[in-house]
Amino acid sequence: ADALRQSIERKPARAEAMQVYTTLAQLYTRAGDRTKSIDVWNELQKQFPSDEKIAERIAEELARSGDAEEARTRFLNLADAAKREEDQLRYSVRAAETLRSLGKADQALEELTAALAKTRPGSWLSRNIVSRIEKGFTATGDFEGLAKHYQKQIEANPEDVALPMRLTRSWSNLGRLSDAENVARETLKKLPDNNEVRQSLVDVLQAGGKYNEAATVQKEMLQSDPENSDIAFALANTLSSDPEVPIEIRRQRAASVLTAFS
Repeated sequence: ADALRQSIERKPARAEAMQVYTTLAQLYTRAGDRTKSIDVWNELQKQFPSDEKIAERIAEELARSGDAEEARTRFLNLADAAKREEDQLRYSVRAAETLRSLGKADQALEELTAALAKTRPGSWLSRNIVSRIEKGFTATGDFEGLAKHYQKQIEANPEDVALPMRLTRSWSNLGRLSDAENVARETLKKLPDNNEVRQSLVDVLQAGGKYNEAATVQKEMLQSDPENSDIAFALANTLSSDPEVPIEIRRQRAASVLTAFS
């Protein structure tokens, strides 16, 4: 610690300062001295008061070291100070995640869901938050809880077509293929020309060994997007995988699809 303090007294440049302060704070953390560790981080932030990247790095290091409470406070401060909405959401999401370490999984889910509602569907941040929400359930094997979460979200946001597709995947993971198929088919009734919804149905049908039905849906997908080679090859693969059809007929059907496409 003394050698690190001497390095700090030399007023190192930003990059070196970050490394030295981090090492010193980690040293105190390992020694169980939380107060001294936080004092070191405060000292670093005071040296670079307007450096958002350093403030973020400090919050990340605190979260990594297990000091979720202090990390949450700093992420919330970053969110309040952020000028861009995307950064506000990003820091809010990290603050929400620290709640899990504090034993407040329900509050974490609530805050993550609220943040998700503010994002643009399909954006990287939206996908990132969805991944974090799902990980909160799947990390403990709570697929049932995830399915119930999506059911509630569908009731509250009936126009969000992404939610039924996520519910379909959740039911599939639970092995409840009948429920998954029902959700996928109901969604397809609302969006009959949506190939993403069709694909979710195909996945469920294939998982249940319903290759003939899956192929029928894939043919509809190919009709709506006739130049898509991925769909054509997927259809050929489905046709060649049906164990209820003699292998020679399977090969002929698959070949006919590829020949027609080429």
